[in-house]
Amino acid sequence: MQFSLLILLLAGSASAFDAPEDTHSYLKYQGETNCPADHRLMSVGFARNNLQEVCNLLSDWEFARLSGYASLGGPGNNCVVYESDHRHLNSSLCVALTEHSLIRGALIQGGFRSPDELTRMTQSDWRVALIDELANRTRDDAHQWDELDNQALAGLGLLVSYLRNGERVSDTELSQYTATDIRQSVIGELQAQTGIDLLSLQSMSNIDLYHIIMSG
Repeated sequence: MQFSLLILLLAGSASAFDAPEDTHSYLKYQGETNCPADHRLMSVGFARNNLQEVCNLLSDWEFARLSGYASLGGPGNNCVVYESDHRHLNSSLCVALTEHSLIRGALIQGGFRSPDELTRMTQSDWRVALIDELANRTRDDAHQWDELDNQALAGLGLLVSYLRNGERVSDTELSQYTATDIRQSVIGELQAQTGIDLLSLQSMSNIDLYHIIMSG
């Protein structure tokens, strides 16, 4: 029953848990740290996983901004990725936000927003709201939460809801937790409750872990 309720809240089928990110939904945008609506700065991991395609968006000697003050150089710079580059750059690499239904589900499950409130917000606002809630309740700041894609962010939001709603962790304790601590705490509980071996649990996404929680 609980799992069926979650599916209704997410307004999608079970396949939403496994929907891959569209690796072609990215673009170069003029201006530093600027992205159009429903896009965010591309992460270093995404850039490296799609290096040749992303690099080809740039002119030979161009550098473009990635998230976390990183940058990517064009073909003339051998598509080099600098993880820390505080120079002023003239363009940014942006990737489309996906899995908004999961963000919505995390906000509702956590009691952070009501369904009525969410209908008056844009999908981009949903993401900002969840980042703010998690940053205000945990040790990680908003910048660190914003580094996550929608699926990872929503998954951790759902795990926080599980810990808080079951009073497994107090709000005071949660305020000292990082995203890694949240995940490891849930994995420890699931290993004890289900007998699933630790390596298998550690290999699962946050959404997969929550799926196990809700399916009993």
